[in-house]
Amino acid sequence: MKKAIVVSKLNNTQALTALLKEEGFGSVVSAETSEIAKDFIENDEFDLILINTPLENETGLEFAISCSKTTIASILVIVPVKSSNDVAQMMTSQGIMVISKPISKHLFHHYLLFSECFKERMNRVVKENTKLKTQVTKIIKRVTNFVKNFIKKKKKK
Repeated sequence: MKKAIVVSKLNNTQALTALLKEEGFGSVVSAETSEIAKDFIENDEFDLILINTPLENETGLEFAISCSKTTIASILVIVPVKSSNDVAQMMTSQGIMVISKPISKHLFHHYLLFSECFKERMNRVVKENTKLKTQVTKIIKRVTNFVKNFIKKKKKK
């Protein structure tokens, strides 16, 4: 089941939650502030973090960047059209997708498809990284054992 968190002012969460449900997200939680969202994210793993900016007392952009550094979730930031190009330039290098308001269902659908593709690729990288870490650990153990045995043999001579 795909999970998403919507971070938005209270009056906007219902419409975004409904859109995500239509797109097949089985679990959608909402948060009005980045602080509330951080609590959810620390205690659960999400496939998508959807941030509708601006938030109540902040832009939400710093929160998006923080999430990109601490989670493997896809991050989609919704911004006013007048700032979308500037925000996109800043966020793209952080691996964050930006969509401008107003949102069309068609465009939103494609952004979610892109985010799913990115998530799948990220999962492959994480899996490969785990595999490589396991291999490195095995090599280190073998080398350590070899060195210990070598030292023992040298001491016996």
